[in-house]
Amino acid sequence: MKCGDAASAKSLFVKSTKKTLSMYGTMMKSFIVNDLEEEAIAIFNEIHLDELHRENHSEKQMKLLSEMKSDRFEANIIIYLCLLKALAKLGMLEKAQSFVEQIPGPFLADYRIESALIHMWGKVGSVDAARRIFEAISQRNHIGWTAMINSYGLNGMGIEAVKLFHQMPKELINDITYTSVLNACSHSGLVDAARSMFNNIQTKTDIIYTAM
Repeated sequence: MKCGDAASAKSLFVKSTKKTLSMYGTMMKSFIVNDLEEEAIAIFNEIHLDELHRENHSEKQMKLLSEMKSDRFEANIIIYLCLLKALAKLGMLEKAQSFVEQIPGPFLADYRIESALIHMWGKVGSVDAARRIFEAISQRNHIGWTAMINSYGLNGMGIEAVKLFHQMPKELINDITYTSVLNACSHSGLVDAARSMFNNIQTKTDIIYTAM
């Protein structure tokens, strides 16, 4: 959705008197695609999840709460993933902390949320928070490993990124992993480590050559 389309969609959204959870999700996704992260956060804040437990609920808020508690788990996951992506791009630690506190417990166990949180905490400079989530994951997939490697790299911790890369199961390593660890080496000035790693890659794709 282009910026003009996003503006038109927002106009229709604002005028709507019967907003559903899916409509909120669609609007947030369109704003994020168009690099309008602040707008996405503002849309989320309209839901007022943190106020839904008070007694003065509006009918709309109660309906939204009902939807959040229904079987629409997948739709809710997408909304939270969109917002985590937006917060990662904004790089604002305080906003990130406030938002994470609103994510329901069951959602935090979803592997997509876990990986998105690792990425977000890395982007806002909270490597310790990213590491805590990573270490708490019992069955890590390639996304989680790569997200943590990338978090180290974004924060100038190239040595830690390389160390974690060598701990990663070989069968989970892909082009994105190689790119993340090579970028981590670059940000930390680990030229020899990057060259050694590059030489050991059996199949070098364009994305890997670009990272090097």
